[in-house]
Amino acid sequence: MNCRLVGLYTKTRQFVEDILESLVTASKYDYIADRVFKGRIKSHDDGWGCALALMKNSAWRIVFYKTVKPIWKDGISFLKKSLENFHQVIGVIHTRKASSNTPIDTFSSHPFHVVVADGSSLYLVQNGGLNKKGAWEVICEECDFEPDDVSDTFMYSLMLAKYYKLGSGAPPERLAKTLRKLHFFLEAEDLAGRCVNTFLLQYAPRDKVALGIVVYYTQEKYREYYEVYEITTEDGEIAYVSSTVAEELEKKGYSVKLVENRKIIVHFLEDGVLRKISYDLKSI
Repeated sequence: MNCRLVGLYTKTRQFVEDILESLVTASKYDYIADRVFKGRIKSHDDGWGCALALMKNSAWRIVFYKTVKPIWKDGISFLKKSLENFHQVIGVIHTRKASSNTPIDTFSSHPFHVVVADGSSLYLVQNGGLNKKGAWEVICEECDFEPDDVSDTFMYSLMLAKYYKLGSGAPPERLAKTLRKLHFFLEAEDLAGRCVNTFLLQYAPRDKVALGIVVYYTQEKYREYYEVYEITTEDGEIAYVSSTVAEELEKKGYSVKLVENRKIIVHFLEDGVLRKISYDLKSI
């Protein structure tokens, strides 16, 4: 699966609108994908979706949306309307180019939503994927669906829920440790594809909100396409975006910083302050 990802924490309308505009442009014509994959992929036209936690008037609101329509045809005016007069936004956005053996429908568009053992809702989006046959063997005893009816990212979400159940601790720390253990397992069992970049919104009991970022890719040949970049602002905002989106934001004057490969980052809000947990996957 070849997709464009955004994970963000914003406090200003200008930053989020610049990110959205850059994502739409990069998805309609992905010049990095066109170059890296030699014309086989030029756009992300198999659907889009988002999961966003919006703080407005001291109360959180959750926006969860996905469709099989391309983002530039579906339009994002409703999303821009939802983002009016907010105080904080944290979440993930995804545009999709499906793998050849994967259904193209709204169900298979990202994000995928799972509720895990401590009551947290996880909304996850992904670029890349898994060895689907191997992943199915891990979860098949607990599932009744046909593997050909779903995507490997859907299977990843179920594996994540399974591993989360084995953990403990406060939701953000538990999420970070679970992602680390899961990715150790995926590599050890040769289940990880050439890229498993994964962004997540975690919304936990007591209105605890976190943003999870996994950067993981193995093939240098496609590195330019798989790279993830960090953008920060003087207002304390932060976004993680796929390479083509980063280039579009650079054109708007933003400074971008490459995120190290094989990295897990979880940002979470605590007493109104954005805090950070990070783990290195290089020891895999």
